[in-house]
Amino acid sequence: MYLKFLMDEFKIKTRIRVKKKLKNMEENDIVTRTAFATAQPAVEYNLTAKGRKLEPIFFLPAQKFVF
Repeated sequence: MYLKFLMDEFKIKTRIRVKKKLKNMEENDIVTRTAFATAQPAVEYNLTAKGRKLEPIFFLPAQKFVF
């Protein structure tokens, strides 16, 4: 029961952190946000031209560990 509580709290904190990062990226014109008014609201983020220029930087950490 306590573990479930911790996992739920972790998920909430992670969502908040991701949401803040995406909002910051949107404010800096790195991504665009498109909201869809469906039965279950959905949001889609896409890279802008400025964001595409930064794309190699996004994958640097992943490439660092590829052998």
